[in-house]
Amino acid sequence: MDSPPQGTFNYTDSRKYTPAEALDVLNSVLLTKGYTLVRKGRMLFVVNLEDEIPPNLVTDVPLNELDKRGEYELVRTLFQVRSMTASEAAAEIEKLIGPQGKVVVLDRAGMLQVTETAGRLRTIRSVI
Repeated sequence: MDSPPQGTFNYTDSRKYTPAEALDVLNSVLLTKGYTLVRKGRMLFVVNLEDEIPPNLVTDVPLNELDKRGEYELVRTLFQVRSMTASEAAAEIEKLIGPQGKVVVLDRAGMLQVTETAGRLRTIRSVI
């Protein structure tokens, strides 16, 4: 890394965590420093949120697997839009997108590709 986050992180707990839950604990702290951990396959990448996140690092998660991901885990999901056009849906959800998020409108397919934390994507799912 060119510029890793400053400081150290110590955490002790007797509870057992799933990988998604453990990632959430780490990301809840890293996000306050402007960083996030991105899970890609068996690798974890520390990403500075001030830089553009390389799209190839973000994992595509099917909508039916979104609930298996951590609240603060950055993922990309496709949403089928039915009750409005994809452009209208994008305008609505732009208000819910954080600094690390991105919305790609696929008008002809009637879909949105959204990169955001899984927690926000679950909120977006309920809006769409």
